[in-house]
Amino acid sequence: MRPVLDNQEVEQIHRVLSESFHNHRRIALKLFDKFANVEISRFVTTIQTYRKEIKLTTFQVRSDVAR
Repeated sequence: MRPVLDNQEVEQIHRVLSESFHNHRRIALKLFDKFANVEISRFVTTIQTYRKEIKLTTFQVRSDVAR
């Protein structure tokens, strides 16, 4: 289930993404899907705020499937 984020949590996410981009620091992300939650560990390579888009490096994905 996708969580509901308040403004403070959104700002924290923006800050972490920006730090990863500027300092080349790996971050862990949890992606929410209706069938499975996926945890990934990546570097942010591009931030395009006007398109509301980020690009990440590609690595293997670990999936936790709820049963």
